[in-house]
Amino acid sequence: MDNKVTKARLSAFIQYEWIKLVSLLIVAVLLVTLTFMGIGSESRLLNNGQTFYLHYYNTNPDATVDGTKMENVKKLLGNGVFSYEVQEIAVSTSDTSTHPYWMEAGNVDMVIATHTTGNPDDDDDLSIAKTDFNYLVDNFAVHDYVTYYQKARAYAKTFLPTGVEVLDGDLGSISDDAILDKTLIDDAKVKTSFLSRSFKDNRFKTEEEKLQAIGLEKARIEALFQNVNDLQKLLVERPEIFISYKKYTASYHNASESEKQAYEADYLLETEKLYGIDLSKLTCNVSGKASITDYATLLGATTAKGMVLAIFDVERHQPTLHYESLSALTAIVKATTDFLD
Repeated sequence: MDNKVTKARLSAFIQYEWIKLVSLLIVAVLLVTLTFMGIGSESRLLNNGQTFYLHYYNTNPDATVDGTKMENVKKLLGNGVFSYEVQEIAVSTSDTSTHPYWMEAGNVDMVIATHTTGNPDDDDDLSIAKTDFNYLVDNFAVHDYVTYYQKARAYAKTFLPTGVEVLDGDLGSISDDAILDKTLIDDAKVKTSFLSRSFKDNRFKTEEEKLQAIGLEKARIEALFQNVNDLQKLLVERPEIFISYKKYTASYHNASESEKQAYEADYLLETEKLYGIDLSKLTCNVSGKASITDYATLLGATTAKGMVLAIFDVERHQPTLHYESLSALTAIVKATTDFLD
């Protein structure tokens, strides 16, 4: 039997079967289009920064975090705290078996960690103790709050009109930094900021949607200005809430003599910085405020003693959105104190 595919046979096949071939082509195009539409909407993966990650970090069996508080924090942060860019809030508990993975992927913005040995008699000098907070600072990219403030302020100032100066304090004096005025925000720079990122986000396709999104972008920058001012106020007026720590102190002091050499050079170069906020200091007697114990305590505790709030440096993963942690920080402070009223 002759089954050769010749030019004549192929021409005859197309001549009589062209309707079927065109129909199959149309169906294939429709399937591909619908598939990518699905990926581009509900099934779309979120970009870095569009999910806010808060971890309760706990490895000490003698000082266990009360995990029932997590839903309260998620509810607080889900109440309009973040900008339009944050589309999902993930709150979870973590330990040494999981933290390498979320650190490498940048899936961590803020951490509530224990800062106690679990034994009150050993808590006299926590700077050299093996606490979860000290471990995180020694081994990972945890922001110190002064540097975080200065970076956020510098980023916010990029939205001021060209030629407009907002003075910084001499010799890095935060108390002398001029307040950021959101009425000075340059709308053209806001638009440029949005358009530079919008190609990664297909939520805004039409011109009308993009115009609305530019308004949301301006609201994001206005919130940034306020949050920077708020962090400045906390650093200047409420220094007692911050925990000062010299990176590598705990690791160096608890290392064997042979292991100390691995830390010594870096340890000697470090200075004390404000890496954490002592959550037990977020208290006030003003009616209408929540108790910090609604959001963070050790299991069975009646105060937030031993709980610290830290912000991770994830700039390399989300260069423009890693200041959303400021919104979370100020929301917790405003919910539990009158420090920013």
